[in-house]
Amino acid sequence: MKITKNIPSEHTQKKKILVADDEELILEIMDNFLCEDYEVLKANNGSDAIVIAYEEDIDLIILDVNMPGLNGYEVCRILKNADNTKNIPIIFLTGLKDRESKLEGLKAGGNDFLTKPVDTFELKLRVRNMLYLNDYWKMLENYNLVLEQEVDKKTTELKTAYKDLALANRKIKDGYIDTIYRLSLAAEFKDPDTASHLLRISKLSSYLAKKLNFSENDVERIYFASPMHDIGKIAIPESILMKPNSLNRKEIYKMQQHPIIGEKLLHGSESDIINSAEKIASTHHEKFNGKGYPKGLQKDEIPVEGQVVMIVDVYDALRTPRPYKKPYSHQESINIINKGDNRVSSDDFNPEYKTAFLDNHHEIKNVYENSIKEMISFQNILNSRDFDSFRLKEIENDDYRR
Repeated sequence: MKITKNIPSEHTQKKKILVADDEELILEIMDNFLCEDYEVLKANNGSDAIVIAYEEDIDLIILDVNMPGLNGYEVCRILKNADNTKNIPIIFLTGLKDRESKLEGLKAGGNDFLTKPVDTFELKLRVRNMLYLNDYWKMLENYNLVLEQEVDKKTTELKTAYKDLALANRKIKDGYIDTIYRLSLAAEFKDPDTASHLLRISKLSSYLAKKLNFSENDVERIYFASPMHDIGKIAIPESILMKPNSLNRKEIYKMQQHPIIGEKLLHGSESDIINSAEKIASTHHEKFNGKGYPKGLQKDEIPVEGQVVMIVDVYDALRTPRPYKKPYSHQESINIINKGDNRVSSDDFNPEYKTAFLDNHHEIKNVYENSIKEMISFQNILNSRDFDSFRLKEIENDDYRR
C-alpha cells in the first residue's frame, strides 16, 4: 500500500484532503495544486483510500472513478454506509462525460464532479466551495445537537419545576385538609359520635359523587370538604345537641343557625376545598323543593355539593342512633328516602341524585357499615398524616340535629 502525505507545519491547522487515483502523475499534480492551502493525503487504489478515510480525520475526498480493484463508485458507497465517514463530501474525478456516469456517481453518494484533464482554477474553486458547504453542514449539525441538548436541559428543568410545584401544591392542599380535620377534631372532643358521623358523610358523599360521574377533582373536593358540613354546631349548646326529647321553638331556631355559623367560619378562603366546605356547610339542609333551611333555596339555587351531602346526611341520620331517636334499618331508611314519612318528603331531593342513590343503595349500605367498623377518628388521621389512606375506594320526620 502506497500512502503519502504532504505534512503541514506544526503551527498551521490545514484541512485534510484525500486524493485517490491510480495514476501517479495525477496524484502529484493534485498535490502540487492543493498543498499550499491544504494537507493532502494520497492513495493509488480504492482499498487504500478506504483505510485512510477510516483512520484520518478527512475533510474532503477527491476520488477517481476508474481504479483497479474497487472503482470510485464502490469506494463511495462503502464510505457513505459507514458512520464515521458518511458525512465526508466526495468529488468524483473522471474522464467520463456522459450523463449516465454522473447519475451513477450521484446515486453512489457523490457530491460533485471534476473532469480530466483538470483545470487548476476550477479545481481550487470546487474544493473551496465544497469545504465551505461541508463546514456549513457541520455547523448546522452541531447547532441541532446543541439545540437538542438545550431542549433536553430545559425539558428536564421544566419537569423538575413541575414536580416542585406539584409538591408545593400538595403541601398547600394537605395544609388545608389538616385545617379541616383539626376543626372537625373540635366536634370529636365535644361528641365522639359526631366525629364518626362526619367521616361517614365524607365517604358516602364522595361515593355518590362518583356515581353521578363528577370529575375526579370534584369527588376529591367533596371527600375532604364534606366533614365540615356541621362545623357550625360547635357554637350550639350541648343541651340542645344532646337533648333526649323534642326541641322547643327557641331551640329549633338556635339549631337552624348552625349552617349560617358554618358558612361564616369557612368564608373567604383561597382553598377550593374550603370554598366547597363553605357551600356544603351553608346549604346541606336546603331541599330541592324549597322547604329547607336556613334560606329556603330550591333546585339549581342549591350548589351541587350541598345537594349531594344533603341526601347522604339524611340517610346517615336515619341509620344512626341518637339520644332523641332510634336507629332505622337500611331498608327502612331507603323506603323513607324513596317515599317519605312524617318528617321527610320524597321530593326533598334532587331527582337525579335520589335515583343514583337508590340504584346503588346496596353499595351505600356497605360504605356506611364498613365505615362504622373502621373506628377511625380525626385524631387518628392527624396523627398518621396520611390523608390519602382514608380516601374512599370503590367497593365498590327530619330532625334538626342531624
